[in-house]
Parts: sequence; structure tokens; C-alpha cells
Amino acid sequence: MVIQIRFITETFVAPEYDCSAHSREEWTKLHGTKQLLLGIWSTVFPTICQIMYIPAIRVFYRERRLTCYKIMFLLAIADMGGLTCFGTLFGYSMIRGMVFCSNKTLAWIIGSVFWIISSCNCLLLVVNRIFQLWEKSWIFQVIFINISAFYLNFTQGTPSSLLMLATIVYGLFESLFTRPPVPNSSHQFCAFSPFIPGHSPDEYSNSPTMIHNICLATSLISVYIVLCALVRSKTALMIQQSSSAAALQAKIFTQATIVCFLFGASSTVWLVQEFLFVPPPSVHDHGPGSLPCIIYLVLNQAVRYEFRMMFGMRRLK
Repeated sequence: MVIQIRFITETFVAPEYDCSAHSREEWTKLHGTKQLLLGIWSTVFPTICQIMYIPAIRVFYRERRLTCYKIMFLLAIADMGGLTCFGTLFGYSMIRGMVFCSNKTLAWIIGSVFWIISSCNCLLLVVNRIFQLWEKSWIFQVIFINISAFYLNFTQGTPSSLLMLATIVYGLFESLFTRPPVPNSSHQFCAFSPFIPGHSPDEYSNSPTMIHNICLATSLISVYIVLCALVRSKTALMIQQSSSAAALQAKIFTQATIVCFLFGASSTVWLVQEFLFVPPPSVHDHGPGSLPCIIYLVLNQAVRYEFRMMFGMRRLK
């Protein structure tokens, strides 16, 4: 039976990760293929997105007193890390034509830690919106408020901060104790199998991450059904609010919906590619981390204003 949970240093010295047959340079030459176009795209596009993310991060940090912005701030930071790993570093490995045995450390860094943190906080963002709409229900009063009060008696932070911290710890655990997806220039994407000759993909199964992706895809559907039902039930109340408050809620809901749809789609692709051939999905891997910054610029007026201020442009009237 394949051991799936053990510290990363123990994993990489296991027989199925043995790279002693060749030197690093020989592994690259024999089993790698330089992918210049994909490498340049994977380096340049995420870098542009990271620059575009800066105004959003500044706005989210200033507004972090609101739980939704606090979660979006951590989500943006995790996306920046993901763009660095699955974008810049992945692009570098494609340009060099690297495989797992070309650089084990780099292969691990490109792994799934930021994806886990981002996807968990995406789900947390939706749950936060549900609680905001459902705050007067008896379930919220009995369960969530009591748990929050319990934690506040022992900590200085807020319950949302504790939940966000839990997502970080969970992401680090996944990265340190399970098999990471590693880049392969010949196949042009990251997979759990390092494609070392003499070993089959069955030796590199990663059930914890697969379960995470399955739960993420199904949970997002479930919570969005609940969220849409709550929004519909609260429509009359929202109409009675001021137009500005209603517009703000609509924009936040739209941003959260689009961002979480990207994570749901990405987790589905990760599941499919483990069983079926998917045309190089590495371009899609940039989606969950890169597209939110564009969404924020388009839909968030405060982010647009911050973007203009950063680049010395006057506010358009």
C-alpha cells in the first residue's frame, strides 16, 4: 500500500522519487523539453497580474475591519503566492525544460500550498456572505455566536481571523505531509507523478488533495445554492435599503461569485486530469490566481481609484 502522508523530506528520499540514475543536467537533457512559448506566457502574464493585484491588496488591507475584505485580503496574498509558484517559477522550469529530477526543491516549491489556502478562503468568503444574510437565524445564534465567544475568551483576534489562520495551517500541512504536484516540461503541466522511468502513476496517489478538490467542487455548489436562496429571500429587504447600499452588496456578491466559480472550475479540471488527458492545463492553472485581479479592477470602484492613483492618473469623472 502506498504511503500518502509523511514529511516531505521522507517522501523525496523514497524509492519512487529516486533520481540517482542521472545527474540533474542529464535528467533535463534526456527527459525534458524546452517550452519557450509556454514558459514566456507563464512568466509574463502572471507578473502583469501581480502588478494589477497591488491596488486591490492596498484597498483590502485598509478595509480589513470588514470580514469580507479581510478574507479577500488573505485570498489576494495567497493568489500572489500562487502566481509566483504556478506562474513565474513554473514558466522558468518550462523555459529550462526541467523535470522533477532537475531540481527537487523547485518542484516542491511550485506545489499546492497556495492553491489549498486560496481555495479554502474562497469557500470561507461565501460562508461569510451567508452568515451576513442569515445572522438572525437561530442556527447562527446558537452555533456561530457561541463558538465565536468561546474563542474570543482565549484570543485577541476575531473568529474570522482564527478561521483564516486554520486555512493557512491546513495549506502548510498539505504541502509538508502530502505528495506535491510537480512540473514536467515534456507534459507541460504539474502532476503528482514525476514521470520517473520504471514507476507507474499509481505509486504517486494523493488522496488528501483529491478529497480536498472533490469537497471544494461540491461544497461551492452547495453553499451557492444556499446563498442564492438567501439573496432571493432578502430581495424585498434589499429594495428597502438605500440604492448605494444595495449596489455595494450586489457588487460584492458578483465579485465573490465569479472568483469562486474560477476555483470550482479549476478544482474540477485538477480532478479530471488525474484520470483523463487534458490539453496542457497549465494555462488554466493561472486562472484562479490571475483573473480575480481583473475582476476587482472592473467591478470594484475603490480598486479602480487606487489603480489610477498608483499610476498617477486623475480620477475619471
